[in-house]
Amino acid sequence: FPHCKVEVFSDILAVCHALYGTESGYAGILGTGSVGCFYNGKEIVEIAPSLGYLLGDEGSGFYLGKLFLQDYLKGLWSDHIRNAFEKEFECNRNMVVRKIYRDGNPQHWISSIAPFIEKMEGSEEIQSLILLNFDLFFEHQLSYLKNGASLWRISGSIGFHFAPFVLKSAQKHGILIDKIIKSPLEKIIEQNKI
Repeated sequence: FPHCKVEVFSDILAVCHALYGTESGYAGILGTGSVGCFYNGKEIVEIAPSLGYLLGDEGSGFYLGKLFLQDYLKGLWSDHIRNAFEKEFECNRNMVVRKIYRDGNPQHWISSIAPFIEKMEGSEEIQSLILLNFDLFFEHQLSYLKNGASLWRISGSIGFHFAPFVLKSAQKHGILIDKIIKSPLEKIIEQNKI
């Protein structure tokens, strides 16, 4: 294709296109990782540093798994939650420590705990954990994005599957969310149909 012009942009911009098209607003990604930004209808003009999975990613599937494991390793979960976790993941405390500190890629395993947490969301203990994850996300975003970030739209599997908790946490922080989508791809294809 010698006469083609190719442009490459970040996945965050794709999410903004899917959520807003040519409108402006705050966008958040709540998936395996997390990030928030302000989009002016053409480009991202403000972005909160996510710091990646080691130092940040509050609100993400990884962070949710990390919070769960912190309480698991400290022995804070009820027997019901602990036993269900150990049965589903065929593990015990020593195996979990090994997976985290000796395996080469612990972030995938830690992120894989999110579906288990979703299954257990009827428990008040788990509900508190989920809300803490999203509270930390919005607190982090609001400390960086200071332009009256009252309306947001969210994309990502964690935001989608835990939508009631995202909405509750957002409301607590004075944020209205009017759209949550699982994946931006369908919206982008729909917007670009000829």
